[in-house]
Amino acid sequence: MTLVNSYSYLLEMRYEAGFRLAVNMTEQAGLIMPLSLQMLVENAIKHNIVSASRPLVVEIYTENGYIVVRNNLQRKANPESGTHFGLQSLAKRYQLISSKTVLTEETSGYFTVKIPLL
Repeated sequence: MTLVNSYSYLLEMRYEAGFRLAVNMTEQAGLIMPLSLQMLVENAIKHNIVSASRPLVVEIYTENGYIVVRNNLQRKANPESGTHFGLQSLAKRYQLISSKTVLTEETSGYFTVKIPLL
């Protein structure tokens, strides 16, 4: 979380009112793979509009043995080409060390990734 908070500070300096990180850890947190959270925050920035008129809000919280990273979905008009390598790599790495899988969900309003706590 220290790394994500530091990265969030840099994003808030760059985007000002266009970016907000909301952390609400209510459960006892466990371990996760290094850099997992930062990669998911980067992913949200890459694929969504970030502006003062349409702020991107990234939420991080715990739920039922997972750390959840969720952002409001506001796709860019001209999206950067993506290979999904980041999410696929994260899911494959978790398959090697856990019986739980990385879960992703996209609704009309949110994109959500759930990372199992180890």
